[in-house]
Amino acid sequence: MSDSGTAAGTPAGPVEPHLDPQFVEDRIKELDDRQGGEGHAPGRHLYPEEQALRDRLGTPKLDTSGNPVMYGPNSANAGHIKSENNIDPLTGTTVDGVTGGVHRVGPYATRFDHAEDMVRADQHFRDEIARTGEPPDEELPISDLLGPEGHKRFTGFYRNPANLSEFLPVDFEGGSIRGVYRFIDGDWKLITMYANPAPGRHP
Repeated sequence: MSDSGTAAGTPAGPVEPHLDPQFVEDRIKELDDRQGGEGHAPGRHLYPEEQALRDRLGTPKLDTSGNPVMYGPNSANAGHIKSENNIDPLTGTTVDGVTGGVHRVGPYATRFDHAEDMVRADQHFRDEIARTGEPPDEELPISDLLGPEGHKRFTGFYRNPANLSEFLPVDFEGGSIRGVYRFIDGDWKLITMYANPAPGRHP
């Protein structure tokens, strides 16, 4: 990934017009708590290379009989394998860089391929906060935030339930973006932001 947060070989840029690169760089710094900013969105969902995303999915969680533990049928993640030994991109270990405890993650590990898209998505959420006084309760469609081709500018993986050693790419078409904001010191701070596939898209 380049210094601007753009992964090599990914589809070109977001919706036009492009934002000024220096503005994007400065804004990402403001959002990155590792650079004195707001939260861990860049650290977990922009900077990681593909191998770091796979490492974040850890190893399959097994029951006492050695069988993989699945998410329950009523779970939003039904059909997926639960995991453990998840590596937090913030620390490079299983220690959670935010809580200091054991790092946990759901069935997907995802990232924005372009820093500009994270900045645009954050601004959209902040526009909603300005309009309503609080962050949206629900995830917002990728297409609404980044245009009809926006789903092509994310990378993500999940473990293949039929082959536990294989990681499959996430299809983000019809997916959404979750922005987690908290009101701190009189202002809304971005704690994290990440993309999810459409419900039922996988596995």
